[in-house]
Amino acid sequence: VLVPRSERIDASGDVRAVLKLGEEENGEVGFFSRRRPVFLAAERMRSEPSEKRLSIRGQARMWQEREMLAAEEIIVSREGGEMSGQGNVRTTFPYNPKKEEKKEERLELGGGRLSFDPQNRLLTYEQEAWLKTQRIGLNSDTILVRLQKEKGEIENITAEGNVKITAGSREGSGAKAFYDLAQETVVLTGNPSLADKEKGKVEGDKLTFYLTDGRILVENKERERSITVLKF
Repeated sequence: VLVPRSERIDASGDVRAVLKLGEEENGEVGFFSRRRPVFLAAERMRSEPSEKRLSIRGQARMWQEREMLAAEEIIVSREGGEMSGQGNVRTTFPYNPKKEEKKEERLELGGGRLSFDPQNRLLTYEQEAWLKTQRIGLNSDTILVRLQKEKGEIENITAEGNVKITAGSREGSGAKAFYDLAQETVVLTGNPSLADKEKGKVEGDKLTFYLTDGRILVENKERERSITVLKF
């Protein structure tokens, strides 16, 4: 069990630990809740009290209940709550796509690099960033995840640069995508297009993926707001 200590700690070889912060202590554990223990596993670990920093390397993992972060290296500032991950970053978040139902699904995100800004509650995935749910897959240059301040749940997700969305047999592409988890919609903009192996290619000003019923809405303002509705 790791608690704030005055001396430096170095450990190597199948390291496993539990990180705890008391209610009276200052500090955060990245995007994880400070109210519950955070478990970690790695090949190497170093705790630097003078810098108030914890680093784990080599198949590093941190998890708290159903939330998980894995990378080759994870660094956490134990005072400000900043967090970073390098090398094959993978995260898992539980979410409920339909608030009126109790069925929980998994939202997975990853990339080559991750950083967490605690003041803005913002996770930034870079270097071939990706997202995956049971309904869609998404790839882009950068993915930004906004967390709610109170509960820590995902509020919305923005993807920027070379965005590609896969839904069933169809693939949408564009410059930017906005994923609203509450509405269960993904809006694709920036010269978006939709490719279908059987039906060809459709272009518009905005593509909206409705994840609950499988509709894809294609809107084109310049052509008297033409609208095409497809199913995936």
